[in-house]
Amino acid sequence: HSAAIINVLHRSLKAQGKGLLVVLHPTLGEVFLSAGDWKVLSADPGRSRALLLRSLDQDLAVLDLTDTLRKKTGESPEPLFWFDDAIYTPAGHEAVAEAVADFLSKRVPAPGR
Repeated sequence: HSAAIINVLHRSLKAQGKGLLVVLHPTLGEVFLSAGDWKVLSADPGRSRALLLRSLDQDLAVLDLTDTLRKKTGESPEPLFWFDDAIYTPAGHEAVAEAVADFLSKRVPAPGR
């Protein structure tokens, strides 16, 4: 299971005084479909994510990009994903980089502090 592998890596790095950040990237459906759409599809897009999160070490840093990318998709003049693919466009990469930088800036002390 993915969580077991991630936990082993996390514990190994932690023992070395290092950290690990797990970044969860949403599917296109999780970004663009509403809760009503998922209900019609009889699907639960958050189930796999919830199972993973329950299985990860509680002190492991996890950044879920779903809400950020939903919000940025509505705000961005440029598409965040390529038209026919779930791959980020340059604007999508920028949105992800900003989210990761913001997350880390709140958790990692700046050099010299």
